[in-house]
Amino acid sequence: MIIVYYENCKIASDFIEKAGLIYIYGGNMKEYYPCRVTVKVVILKNDKFLILKRSARNNGTESLWELPGGGVDADEMANQAVVREVREETAIEIKNAVPIYVFELFRKEGKIIGITYRANCDSDNVCLSDEHTEYRWIKVSEIDEFTFIGDLKKELKSYFRTEER
Repeated sequence: MIIVYYENCKIASDFIEKAGLIYIYGGNMKEYYPCRVTVKVVILKNDKFLILKRSARNNGTESLWELPGGGVDADEMANQAVVREVREETAIEIKNAVPIYVFELFRKEGKIIGITYRANCDSDNVCLSDEHTEYRWIKVSEIDEFTFIGDLKKELKSYFRTEER
């Protein structure tokens, strides 16, 4: 069982059959609803970080850039999922993964709660899965040259601005 405190409500949830879905009760709500937990990661290597271009497999969001990441499976913790997702999508082994940001999205299927991590790696040799068509190691100054999924550009700028202080 996972116990989370969110918006002054005690949320108790059990993982259900579908991997990564949890039922969340939010205080006065009359029903439980599905919530998907996802992870993504800013992988730092020297003065650059890794971004990936989504493939046609990602209907409607193909050709947009994103960070490595994906859903948390029912039998794993978020910090395990981020390592697994990076390995599956890029064949890179990350180290020192630390959560830096939490985000929420609402979709017709339910809510998504995401955790963004920061991590380092020793290798910049990327081997892409079929989820992505390209990768780039970019400098912070190059963020505006790419079209990112959702609010990721804003999130990255905010993160790196905070890191510079």
